[in-house]
Amino acid sequence: MIHSKTVIKNAQNLLFQTAKDLETIEIKSFQEQVFHANDFRDVAVFNEKNNLKNSIESLIYTIKLVDVSKKEIFLKIFNRFNLENKGKENRVGLSQDNTDNNLSNYLYVGSSTTDFIGRLKYHLGVRKGNGLYALHLSKWDQNIDYQIKVCTYQVTSKNKDTAVKNLTVEILEQQIWDELKPLFGKKSGLL
Repeated sequence: MIHSKTVIKNAQNLLFQTAKDLETIEIKSFQEQVFHANDFRDVAVFNEKNNLKNSIESLIYTIKLVDVSKKEIFLKIFNRFNLENKGKENRVGLSQDNTDNNLSNYLYVGSSTTDFIGRLKYHLGVRKGNGLYALHLSKWDQNIDYQIKVCTYQVTSKNKDTAVKNLTVEILEQQIWDELKPLFGKKSGLL
């Protein structure tokens, strides 16, 4: 049996503490890079072209389609692949389709508290494995000619003795998701 008054009080305390934590948070532009689709056709080329780094701080990142004129064909190719993919036994774990946000040029908004580069490799499709939900761009984009821009932002606390909690990073990621309305990916669902 749950003690509803205790659960509600604990939830209130968590929200209050999170609101206090947010007062000390800074979101700082960290790094960005434009990639041509040919830069992520295989992992060796990606490793050579990539200038982005992991961070000891938590990161929020965005992936944006630079070539806006390519968006219509890009989405048609995705939709075709997505339909075929759903029926496969060993299907690619594609990010949620949000094409109702199709005024956006942002493909994805995400966060990483550990291995950002590893996560980016899944999004670009150069990391082995299909099970993790990600964009997996090079696995379905049919080698069309386009560019993406990856931007990362460090989430830090002004109080150097305090680590930023994952919950805080997720809340910030969700607010950025709400603002940019990416074409793919899932909103965290926290608030």
